[in-house]
Amino acid sequence: MHSPVSGARDVFARSVLDIHVLPPKKTEDTYAFECVIQPRRSRSQRWFRRARQGQAPRTRIRFGYRATDFAIPHHRIWDGFYPLLLLIRNGGPLFDQEDASARIRFDYPISRAVRDVFTSRAADLGVDIEVDAPLADMQFDDPAEGHVLAFGGGKDSRLILGLLRESGIEPTVVSGKGAFASDIPGVLVADPIKPILVDRIMPSLMRRGRHIYYGGGLGETHRTTPWHRYYDMASARGRAQLSGLLQELGSDTSIDAPVVVLPYNLSQRILHERFADLQAGQISTREGARTDKNLQVAPLKLYHDIPHTDRIDDDLFEELLVDFVRRQLADPGDFGERDHREVINLEMRSIIWRRRDHPALAAVRGDVPAAWDEAWIDYVHDYADPGVDQAFMDVFAQYAPTVDTAGPGGIVRRFDV
Repeated sequence: MHSPVSGARDVFARSVLDIHVLPPKKTEDTYAFECVIQPRRSRSQRWFRRARQGQAPRTRIRFGYRATDFAIPHHRIWDGFYPLLLLIRNGGPLFDQEDASARIRFDYPISRAVRDVFTSRAADLGVDIEVDAPLADMQFDDPAEGHVLAFGGGKDSRLILGLLRESGIEPTVVSGKGAFASDIPGVLVADPIKPILVDRIMPSLMRRGRHIYYGGGLGETHRTTPWHRYYDMASARGRAQLSGLLQELGSDTSIDAPVVVLPYNLSQRILHERFADLQAGQISTREGARTDKNLQVAPLKLYHDIPHTDRIDDDLFEELLVDFVRRQLADPGDFGERDHREVINLEMRSIIWRRRDHPALAAVRGDVPAAWDEAWIDYVHDYADPGVDQAFMDVFAQYAPTVDTAGPGGIVRRFDV
């Protein structure tokens, strides 16, 4: 079953869209948006037939969150920032279009700086947008303070929490689901209307910490041209752009994602070996979900002899594993929308090859080729973000060398970031 957001993508693929952002619902515990989306013109002949019959399709999408245990720190800057961040990236109605174009209309004032930055950002992502709104110069009223962690419940955010605590920092933890952080004292829970990344990130951005942290690994820094709309959240360039916008608006905020220099298996290993108490509460996926995401986490654990069937039983693991190997053999270059899963899939392939003699991999043992083995999965990729705090890099160096070190096959791969 498609969500309203994914449904919008299906209905309006390859359309030029009119997107009307309605005034948000803002209460102490609710921040909710609704957008009306309609094709303005389309290459789809079916749409033209509907238009002649007076039945041009349109839909509505809703997004936002509900705070369960804190008062939402509203500011009118977010009323433009939030919708534009969501509409142009993964989770929004423009994501699956190869030639995305939209006119986005607001009936209420938004920040001129927000409009300008997101229009430019959309172009980087391969999205052509026109923003029609009353514009105003806006500034935050008070300084940014403290450390805030956007907590997803998985290995990345738990590793960051452990590293911060080890450095003497106890951040404000904001989670998109209470169940993801039931073991974290004092967590603030912001229940998203839809399970999309922006709805989980925005409550943390709105806390306006001096430092805001969120997770992501090497895959989230991997870039194609135009950007594949995953790259914008965790990459050094994407975060610098958002930090710069917030600073222009009067918030001295730095957005950090310190584990993006790590392949996912190294994040899993460090969390397991260094912060076992935090790893015990790890929830990376919905239990029993038949998704590549659920499959991805199990090989990361298996690679380091960590129990891997806590969220995925043996039968489901084998089912997903066989399907993944079959698809990768049939189309080795199938890495998803603008290659956004390239790093993830290559890492999974290499682990499957290296651990092919493990009993859990018996079903595919004779199928995987030696060409799947790549040495880069055992290295820290420091070039992905040269600005990672040195204290964190010193920890990572205890577990793996950097990519500039000669490995079994020579100098290992460097990804385009």
